[in-house]
Amino acid sequence: MKKIDIIQRQTLSDIQTCADIWLEASIMVHHFIDKSIWQGYYSSMVSQYLPSSDLYLALESNQILGFAAVTNNKVLEALFIHPIHWRQGIGKQLIDHISQIYPVLTLAVYQRNQQAVNFYQQQGFILINSKPCKHTGHTELILERV
Repeated sequence: MKKIDIIQRQTLSDIQTCADIWLEASIMVHHFIDKSIWQGYYSSMVSQYLPSSDLYLALESNQILGFAAVTNNKVLEALFIHPIHWRQGIGKQLIDHISQIYPVLTLAVYQRNQQAVNFYQQQGFILINSKPCKHTGHTELILERV
């Protein structure tokens, strides 16, 4: 497992880097959704979603490798790791860190993103509901960790 530092920070540069990671990873893992959907939401990620979240950065030598974004003191809106750093334990370290701050976490994950579903279940999240995504129509699973 790669050893990283996790900090809460939100500079404009951080937000831009996180949005870049989000876009690249989203296109790769959500192959069942046209990439134009993700590209269309990019500016909203930079101007709205990330700035309104509590942003936790996974850093190595001050380089952002990934991030977690939490809203409403319990909703994990985003957990994205740059693809070149996948499968190095960074997502688990971010989950472990934010779980110490937020004892209850909920999230939505696309049902067809089986790798992410498996990851979250391994981290102790359980299925509590499902619903169609209002943006794509694909089924999202609502998971919770207590």
